[in-house]
Amino acid sequence: SQVERFFISPHFVDVNRFRQPSSEQRTSARNFLGLGEDAFVVLNIGPVGTVSGKRLDWLAREVAACDPRVLLLSVGSDEEGSETVHEEARRVLGRRFM
Repeated sequence: SQVERFFISPHFVDVNRFRQPSSEQRTSARNFLGLGEDAFVVLNIGPVGTVSGKRLDWLAREVAACDPRVLLLSVGSDEEGSETVHEEARRVLGRRFM
């Protein structure tokens, strides 16, 4: 399956602040975002735009090639060029981009 190709290369993370959620927290977050239990979420954290060089457009195309239950959730700050990058992700993924 294409989902097996995804991996994470984390930068420095505060593991006391960012940790795996409890079952209740996971259910609450999925309900808040309107996500089904079978949704596979690819999470992008950090600035998005044209300054940092983060390739959200590439990531969106990879997610688009996956099973329709896979979606891309991007959180964090915006930088210069973020509107263009977000537009491209929405064009490629539609409602699968949040």
